[in-house]
Amino acid sequence: MYVNATFGTQLNTKLEGEIVELDIYSSTKGGTSYYVYIDNPVRGEILQLDVSKRHFNKLKEGQQYSETWKTGSLGILYR
Repeated sequence: MYVNATFGTQLNTKLEGEIVELDIYSSTKGGTSYYVYIDNPVRGEILQLDVSKRHFNKLKEGQQYSETWKTGSLGILYR
C-alpha cells in the first residue's frame, strides 16, 4: 500500500452509488476490518471499500454513497 499511495500518479476518484452491503471481518490475530459495498454504475461493478469503524457506523444499507477517494500508482483505491 505504501508504494501505491506514495509513488507515481495519484488521481482523485469520485465514488458514487447505493450501499448494498455492510460487513465486519474479525481476524484471528485480533484485527477488525469494516467493509462497505457500493453498487457503482460508472464502473459497472460492486466496489468493496475498507473504511474506519467511525465511518462505518454512520452508514446504512440502501443509502446513497458519494465520496472522493484516490487511485494510486498501482490502481488501488485508498483514502
